Amino acid sequence: MDLILNADYQIFHWINSAWSNPVFDVVLKWMRNEWIWFPLYLYIIAFLFTTMVKMPIG
Repeated sequence: MDLILNADYQIFHWINSAWSNPVFDVVLKWMRNEWIWFPLYLYIIAFLFTTMVKMPIG
């Protein structure tokens, strides 16, 4: 178990130190806002609803 935790820590540290990018910092901070994803969720719900309505029952 210690081997897995140590590997996880090393990979996490490597990704966060070697792959850092100021552009990604700005973009990902913007994408964390839950209202950014609202149109996508609305589209998915509308798509599923319209698809299910068109399907014949039984």
